[in-house]
Amino acid sequence: MTRRLAGARGGRRGVVYRSGDQPLVRFADGTFTRASEGSYYTQAPGGAGSTFIAWAASNALRYDAIDGTSLALFEGAQTNLCNYSADLNQAAWVKTGASISGTTATAPDGAADCCTVAFTASASDMVMQPVTGTADNTTYFTTVFARRTSGSGNVRLRVLGRDNVASVSADLPISTTWTRVEYAVNWGTGATTPEIGIINDAAGSAQSVEVWGFDVKSTGGSVGAVPTSYIRTTAGSATRNLDLLTYASMPQQMATGRYRFAFRPLYTSGERSAISMIYSPSSTIDTGVQLNSTSIQAFNTPTVHFSRTATWGRHQAMTITPDLAAFTMTVAGALTGDGTGTVGTSPGWGTTYLRVGTNNAGIRPVYARIGEPYAA
Repeated sequence: MTRRLAGARGGRRGVVYRSGDQPLVRFADGTFTRASEGSYYTQAPGGAGSTFIAWAASNALRYDAIDGTSLALFEGAQTNLCNYSADLNQAAWVKTGASISGTTATAPDGAADCCTVAFTASASDMVMQPVTGTADNTTYFTTVFARRTSGSGNVRLRVLGRDNVASVSADLPISTTWTRVEYAVNWGTGATTPEIGIINDAAGSAQSVEVWGFDVKSTGGSVGAVPTSYIRTTAGSATRNLDLLTYASMPQQMATGRYRFAFRPLYTSGERSAISMIYSPSSTIDTGVQLNSTSIQAFNTPTVHFSRTATWGRHQAMTITPDLAAFTMTVAGALTGDGTGTVGTSPGWGTTYLRVGTNNAGIRPVYARIGEPYAA
């Protein structure tokens, strides 16, 4: 079932625009679907008692503010393979040396269900869980939110692969401010049931660490080793479905004129090479404004009509300006590549359709935060 956008908590309901500053399309006027709940940042992570994660119901567009700027979040479908992602008291989590003191600390989403792991002065103290539903010779990406109850130090993430080989990350620094630590590794080939978890630092420090929100996702398909939005689970895996925002028509300005929009990808230019669509003006073919590795392109299959090459970091605050009259692409705010690209040719876009965050088939999701388009 689809519905008009009501706005998730922290969203844009009731926004009043200044005269002459209205977007070409308002995201609240589109038809949005996502057949699952989804998490998002309400602000940058903080320390003890800090609440910075919220939950949007199915079919509610998320406005994410991980860096303090609230923009619409678009992601593809992903599955968290870790059971009981926040409740380390469950028997599925096997404790070796370390102990769990309860689920009463304030979690990043405000619930009083965060576990505290007490590590002894042993580098081999760990909390691990078997994971099912994995494939041979596949890289999986593990993340978890962690913070020390006092001071600063390190933790590590550990994986036992399908090949029965244990892999351990380097020391991952944490403090009293919440940090989402991460580890990507190929889990090998074999019949062993793999395991994931957290292990004490290499020095074997006696420390107490609050841990919440384990997330284990495949890096295959449309996204690599990138920390996308957290998916919570209980007794089994859980899936966050594709974000879809569509309109029955595209403004003429976006098809034949010049416009601009804010763009902040979840990944660096070196972390992902898959083609990903930002604005697609066709309901039948793979076409639109897209990323292809480090190139931001105006595309009409099979031709790139004009583009600009740039590099960026995670959540890089960029402004992208396609000019469909001059056939150029301008980028501002990138690490490298700011400026206007060479003059190309017209992609010949129509105005009978518009989709945001993916292509017409939903198979090129962008994994980014996107602003509404404005005339430039």
